[in-house]
Amino acid sequence: MILRMTGSSRNSKRVFTFTAENNAFNVNGIYAWNDGVRSGLQMKARDIWAGTDVSLLFDKIQWLELEVNNIGDWLFYVLPSPVKTMGASVSARIEYERFNSDYTFEIQASARINRLYITVLGIELPNVNFYMNYPDSTERGYNARLTLGSGSENTGNFSSSSQAEIVSLFPFELGNYNLSSTLSDMEIAIPGMGAVICSGTLSSNANGLEERPVLSGQIQILQGAVGIPQPVSTTSSGGSGELPFDLSIDVAGTGDLWFRTNFADIEMALKLRIFTLERKPTVNGYVSAVRGRITLLQRDFQIVEGRVNIIQGNPPVMQLNVTMVLDLICKHMYT
Repeated sequence: MILRMTGSSRNSKRVFTFTAENNAFNVNGIYAWNDGVRSGLQMKARDIWAGTDVSLLFDKIQWLELEVNNIGDWLFYVLPSPVKTMGASVSARIEYERFNSDYTFEIQASARINRLYITVLGIELPNVNFYMNYPDSTERGYNARLTLGSGSENTGNFSSSSQAEIVSLFPFELGNYNLSSTLSDMEIAIPGMGAVICSGTLSSNANGLEERPVLSGQIQILQGAVGIPQPVSTTSSGGSGELPFDLSIDVAGTGDLWFRTNFADIEMALKLRIFTLERKPTVNGYVSAVRGRITLLQRDFQIVEGRVNIIQGNPPVMQLNVTMVLDLICKHMYT
């Protein structure tokens, strides 16, 4: 038996072709064209009949090839992913083939994203390119690779690569894996506060899903401007604030980082360590004033010395020590 169905709309076309013979079932093609770009599925299965019922379970599939192109933002909202996107275009190819009790599996995926928002970190990345390949033989001891790049001439650059050893896909078992990231004059928006430009490195490695990974690194803040934190709308339903990984990141800046509000204009230096305490992020270190002013009661006070010591906790405890002098302008009128 051969069955063929077609359908079309203004910008898309769909074709379905199936064959069923004896105890085998083949999908010769399920194809869809969207704006001239084709996505499709082909599959071969056998032993699908169980009495008078059809049993098309995964172990009945002998071969499968899936190709999708130009998948948009909805993919990242449907999947339980810690990222959201704007202007995404995702393409992927998956091929699976079974040989008695063994199998082969291949996947290649790529994406171009105008803006990528990492919800768990509150960080937004522009002009993102992503690539994933399995199996991959680029680095010895690993069989899967992911690379990500982001940035432009105006926003700086961020690059990240990860290798992993996938021991088994069915059931899934992960071996050693690592992550290495580099920031170069990267502009990072801090939701509800402002933005900073920074450079540095981040890295992580672990073995298996049971081991809790540690994301460590050093970040140097080159310049930026922040204000009083404002509430940021989120689609999250709250939660405990716990992270699925630990942090150990040193953040430093020697100046050109400004705290600006309608009553303050202060240049800051800082030395902080961001880490996890009871699986929640916290901060330890200090922020000091290089120079600046504070306006109180319509008078400007120049900061002679200012320092905020931050003591780790959930939430952190802050100790403020500020010395200011009042600017007095004497005017003499002669007649």
